[in-house]
Amino acid sequence: MADEAGSIGCEGGIAEDVVGMAVGVDDIADRLAGAGAHRGEQGLAPAPAAAVWASTLEDGRVVATRLFAEIDEGYPDGPCVDAEGCVWVSLFAGWGVRRYDPSGALMQTIRFPVANITKIAFGGPDLRTAYAATAAKGLSSEAHTQQPLAGALFAFDPGVAGIPGVLAQV
Repeated sequence: MADEAGSIGCEGGIAEDVVGMAVGVDDIADRLAGAGAHRGEQGLAPAPAAAVWASTLEDGRVVATRLFAEIDEGYPDGPCVDAEGCVWVSLFAGWGVRRYDPSGALMQTIRFPVANITKIAFGGPDLRTAYAATAAKGLSSEAHTQQPLAGALFAFDPGVAGIPGVLAQV
């Protein structure tokens, strides 16, 4: 999703950086790379239960895929990339968002008072406000009572700017 100027966009579970590395959550990049259930057949180790995958792109095609980060709490959802090339991943059923450096090392975790974070994005005039969308869907009555802000949109200062998205014509 990068344009000629190297801008980055991230929608629908895949974020692409300026050097052509795409990061997908769960099995999205895995499916793009033809791995998934076929990893064992390809002589690769079984995929972790929850993971973020990074794929190298050339001319818009996936040419290599690697495990970027294993997720031990919740399920990865809605990633995006910041101006430093770090990947932010929302955690559905994980109570937060995580920031990973370009190699996949965990740098930061930001906790929320709700379990289901579905998407993180940068906004504001200088892209220095992070927004985290959350979900109430699937919560029991008891869980919803304990998480009255489930379904809300949160804003916070991430300490780093985002990267402008790119409009696409489909």
